[in-house]
Amino acid sequence: LWVAHAQPTETVLVDLLGLRKIAEEGSTLRYQVGEGGPGRRIDVRAVGDFPRGAQGAGTVHHVAWSVPGDSEELALREEVL
Repeated sequence: LWVAHAQPTETVLVDLLGLRKIAEEGSTLRYQVGEGGPGRRIDVRAVGDFPRGAQGAGTVHHVAWSVPGDSEELALREEVL
């Protein structure tokens, strides 16, 4: 993820979604969930102010998260809202 400022994103990833920071190199921070590995890591790069993103071919418009079941999904949804 490229973001203007890393702290708000870190708050969501760590405090709400339970990821942990495992590396920091310059403006790039790496987080992981569980034991890590494919699909369980996310890099966040703080690049400063930049124009608002626009939808287009080749862009990512969402990130999917996995939860054990419906009740956990609904509980997380309540926390996010």
